[in-house]
Amino acid sequence: MTNTLTETVRQFLDRVSTNIDTMYEQFGYACPCYHVITGEGVQMVLPPIGLSAEQDKKLVKSVFKVYKVTRYAYIDEGYWKEEEVVTIFIEDQCEGFLLAYRAIIRPSKDEAYLGPLNIATDELSAKIRTSITTGLLPSLSETYTAH
Repeated sequence: MTNTLTETVRQFLDRVSTNIDTMYEQFGYACPCYHVITGEGVQMVLPPIGLSAEQDKKLVKSVFKVYKVTRYAYIDEGYWKEEEVVTIFIEDQCEGFLLAYRAIIRPSKDEAYLGPLNIATDELSAKIRTSITTGLLPSLSETYTAH
């Protein structure tokens, strides 16, 4: 079993990417979702709320604050440079932001499968940081309280 409290962002990314393979094999697509880790190391998978982008962001921020989320990955399918991809946006209170993607490969008659994991450049990551899927974590003072 993974110790989510000591795992690096890269280890988390690799684990999330492996979970996406399983999702793709079972359903044929990657379900949009948040894979979250709380300050106590509890993992949860949450669906997007489904309202407007701004309303979703406000509600997700509130949920993350209540559960004291310290790290999350947002997973979704989309297009990047005219290529169909699964994107993985990761934000971590200590290690910052990471963006990765996997190409969706659709052979003519075979079922789709995912290409290798690619980590986006710093330039692309900087552009994405302003997106609706980032900036959702509570502050450190809201997450860690004295016992």
